[in-house]
Amino acid sequence: MENDFMPHGHCYLWQPEILWTHAISDAVIGLAYFTIPFSLLYLVKKRKDLQYVWLFVLFAIFILGCGATHIFSIITIWNPLYRLDGFVKVVTALASIGTAIMLIKIMPAILVIPSIDQWKKLNDELLHSNKNLVVSNEELSKTEELLRSMNEDLEARVIDRTIELERKNVELLRINTDLDNFVYTASHDLRSPISNLTALMTVLTSSLEKKISPEEKEIIKMINHSVSRFTGTINDLSEIAKIQKESSNDVELISLDNTLREVKENMATEIGEGNVEIQEMLEENELYFSRKNLRSILYNLLSNAIKYKDSSKASFVKISSYKEDEFIVISFKDNGLGFDIKRKDKIFSMFKRLHDHVEGSGLGLYIIKRIVENAGGKVDVDSEVGVGSEFKIYIKRPNYII
Repeated sequence: MENDFMPHGHCYLWQPEILWTHAISDAVIGLAYFTIPFSLLYLVKKRKDLQYVWLFVLFAIFILGCGATHIFSIITIWNPLYRLDGFVKVVTALASIGTAIMLIKIMPAILVIPSIDQWKKLNDELLHSNKNLVVSNEELSKTEELLRSMNEDLEARVIDRTIELERKNVELLRINTDLDNFVYTASHDLRSPISNLTALMTVLTSSLEKKISPEEKEIIKMINHSVSRFTGTINDLSEIAKIQKESSNDVELISLDNTLREVKENMATEIGEGNVEIQEMLEENELYFSRKNLRSILYNLLSNAIKYKDSSKASFVKISSYKEDEFIVISFKDNGLGFDIKRKDKIFSMFKRLHDHVEGSGLGLYIIKRIVENAGGKVDVDSEVGVGSEFKIYIKRPNYII
């Protein structure tokens, strides 16, 4: 029988200022908890593309349970329903543990959910565009045969071919623009659900801070870490979108030495912790390039050299610059882990990584390649497993810029 116990109000000595402080506070907290599931329901209703809707249901059950515990904290002030209160807390605890465990289990799938359908859509668009190109090519062949049969002069055929090629070029530019817009849209649209997830985890952590075990705290830490990595990937996609759209209007005469010094100052902690010796031999110091893009290139190359250093030996990075034909070459040579040179084409692709023992998005080298090629340059690499790697950035000299 519940009347075996005294109401919780006895603990407050029935002092109104204490009793009502707890009652009103628990009421406000409970009300807040009860509104969150409706917000989740509204989100699911508005975002028809959301998958794992059942996960939101688990969150809703868990949050409703949290709210119910606060309501029972009010009830037990006057009515000692401690057994029922304990049962509600047990249900809430099971829901919270179940939600946390299931969230961890499906986190890898959640990280790729937004991109699967979108990449499928992109693939369908590319297939459709390819079919259009095939049809256009067939039409071109028929046109050329018709022109030959009509024995038109060479100039007329050249003009017609030029017009057709210009049309194809416009179409290819449109396809490329669509791809760029897709990357931008994907990175933009992913921000909302990941922000919601971050907010939910913040509420969850705050509400359970004093109730969860060290193991559960570690689980929540792992979840937050995964969300952080997902956020980093979204930021990298945004950076790619900006690179695709930007022009060369910000090209200026800049000092390689000064820019490299800024990068090293910003990375002083990483360089110190990695115990990496930086060796410089800059024969060419001034070049025409985008200052922020050069800073991004230097940062990514130096960061990779530190990440993939060989911890079994003293590490160094040799940074040099020199002229080679129409280019100024910036070389980053290290004595790190290296990789199989047969796989060098893969390292410049999106999300491709050859080493998994350190964190990374697999976008750094892709961004470098796009920046350099957009500016009329090129990137090359040489590497050997256990010996090290050398990345060469070829930047067009001013007299050769088209």
